[in-house]
Amino acid sequence: MRLTSWLILIMGVLLIIMPLGMGMLSKATDGAAMMKDFDKAGLMTEENVQKMEGYINIFKSMIPGMKIMAPTMSNMLSMMEKTQSPEELKKDPSAIMLKAMKDPSKMETMVKDFDGQVAIMKANVGRFNRVKDIPMALMPWMFIGTGVFLVVLSLIQLRSRK
Repeated sequence: MRLTSWLILIMGVLLIIMPLGMGMLSKATDGAAMMKDFDKAGLMTEENVQKMEGYINIFKSMIPGMKIMAPTMSNMLSMMEKTQSPEELKKDPSAIMLKAMKDPSKMETMVKDFDGQVAIMKANVGRFNRVKDIPMALMPWMFIGTGVFLVVLSLIQLRSRK
């Protein structure tokens, strides 16, 4: 029975030390704040994920046309660069658009990156909705509280056996 009390004491000490050593107090608070922000923004909802997919599909549909028009856009931009200063080009909406559209590979990369991110969001909407209301900021205190309880319990047992 004495060995059991020592094992309980060790478990209790570990339950106190591990959350502190892993930085769980600040991480759990940050995690709770992040979950709250995501929830408030409606970021992790089916509706938002479908909306994001729709935007990406619009961009995908633009790529073939951009590839056809890229040489013309590049020529138009070159003409603008001959007649306008760099400062004027930075302010000219048509020049900004032409710069963005003259290289369709950038749009392809963007679509690929966002496709992956939306796929991750889509796969995790259900999980997010199941865990968003867990009191994450309290989780380290649950471990620490249980650890303190086990330490006190084991010390009582060890003292009573003397």
